[in-house]
Amino acid sequence: MKSKTARYIYNILIFIAIVLVLDYFIGSQLKKQYSARSRGLLYRTSFSIDSTKADLLIFGSSRANHHYVPTIFEDSLQMSCYNTGRDGCLIIYQLAVIKCVVARYSPKVIILDIVPFDFMDMYDNYDKLNCLLPYYKTHPVIKSIIKTYRNFEDVKMLSSIYPYNHCIFFLGRNRQSDYAVELKDKGFLNTSNEWKQSKITEKESKKPFVCNSTKIAAYKEFIDICKKNNIKLFVAISPFFQNLNSRSNKIIKVLEDVALENNVDFFDYSNDTACTNYAHLFYNVNHLNTKGANIYSRKLAGKVGEQLKSLEYTLTNNK
Repeated sequence: MKSKTARYIYNILIFIAIVLVLDYFIGSQLKKQYSARSRGLLYRTSFSIDSTKADLLIFGSSRANHHYVPTIFEDSLQMSCYNTGRDGCLIIYQLAVIKCVVARYSPKVIILDIVPFDFMDMYDNYDKLNCLLPYYKTHPVIKSIIKTYRNFEDVKMLSSIYPYNHCIFFLGRNRQSDYAVELKDKGFLNTSNEWKQSKITEKESKKPFVCNSTKIAAYKEFIDICKKNNIKLFVAISPFFQNLNSRSNKIIKVLEDVALENNVDFFDYSNDTACTNYAHLFYNVNHLNTKGANIYSRKLAGKVGEQLKSLEYTLTNNK
């Protein structure tokens, strides 16, 4: 009986040992592949966190990726520009990235593109922080943010595979895929498709209007980081090809009030008719295509340029 029990325990230990060895080996290979990326989605995240030293940074989600053309801002403002946006990654992700950036240097200007629904109480999307897990052990600020919003991460990170679960699909893709963007594009994603349908109205919700206080706090912290590091911040809402509902408009008002209280310029182009009257400037109701992005970027770059000149004039004359 004892020999059977001992053999059973022995087999369990062998099984655990094999699992641990496989976890370490597979995780090491995934880490190696991740670090070797020199283009594409994963590379752009690493470049945003660890490498860019552009004068102007664009922050936001996929709407930042597709709506802000760095070369247009560079030509208009005569400063280097990089677009740090990432699909589906909203204010908490952006807070993590800016903390990593200011630990290295202080950009001169930041444009933060915000999405109203991100700040709804029913929408948390903390699962999107998975894309920051590869930096958990090497970037203390990222570790701190992830632990703030998620539980048991230290235990989960004992696995070498866990940090890369979210990106195995991307690591297995051809590097010449549609996510592979050359450094010359500076984070901008070209999209030529054109929307063929009529404008719609965002569906109204029957739930009471409540902002997500955690997201609002992160938004305020983002603003505070810019102020402390002497970074000129502009907050913008880029165009939608849909009429926003009353809940979204209320959220926009809350976000605008926070910006104005902190002396931050707030540009609401969500219904800018220069884009929103033309379906062919969008590739879906939430995203401009490259034609639309060019129009919007020129317009916003001009506005930002005006504000920067005004600020320079004010500072010069107050010396």
